Amino acid sequence: MAHAQWRAQRLAMAAVRLRTWEGQELQELQQLRSMLAQGTAAATEATLPAEADSIKGIGRAAGA
Repeated sequence: MAHAQWRAQRLAMAAVRLRTWEGQELQELQQLRSMLAQGTAAATEATLPAEADSIKGIGRAAGA
């Protein structure tokens, strides 16, 4: 009986560690997703003016 109780306690502690680890992983993934979204927005904003100039150049070359 003592061994079964010890085993149950060990399993409970392992479950708590796993939930803690999963929570930390989820938080890190959310931070990475946020950083990616910010980086994507910044990259888009940085490339839009160059793309607009490129499109204008294509229009001029086509005689528009």
